[in-house]
Amino acid sequence: MRVETQSKIRKNDKILRDFVGLILSQSRASNNLEDLYQLELADGPN
Repeated sequence: MRVETQSKIRKNDKILRDFVGLILSQSRASNNLEDLYQLELADGPN
């Protein structure tokens, strides 16, 4: 019984870590887009 619970916890932990990693990579990607957009604005229409 205890072993089963531990493996469930481990599985949930991995899912949670994957999920957090996904969110972090998404926010990094949107930050990069924001930076590019700021550069475009700073450049101005030439």
